[in-house]
Amino acid sequence: MVEKGLGKTIQVIAFIAYLMETNVRGPHLIVVPSSTIENWMAEFIKWCPKVKLLTYYGSQDERKQLRHMAKKKKANVSQSSQ
Repeated sequence: MVEKGLGKTIQVIAFIAYLMETNVRGPHLIVVPSSTIENWMAEFIKWCPKVKLLTYYGSQDERKQLRHMAKKKKANVSQSSQ
C-alpha cells in the first residue's frame, strides 16, 4: 500500500512538465484510482496549466466519444482509472 501525503502527484506532474520543456511532448499515460481522477485534473490545472490533458473515464459510450475526441485533441497527457 502506498502512503498518502508523500507528494507523488506533484512529483509526476513536475516530471511531465520537465519532459515537455525538453520537447518530449508525449502522449504520456497516467493510471490512477478512480477516486483520485478529479484531484489529478485539479493539480495539473494548478501546476502545469499548458498541458493538454485528456481524462479517459466514464461509461462505455462516454469513453467512445473520448476516443474520438482524443484523435483531434492531441493530448500530452491522458489519465485513466485502474
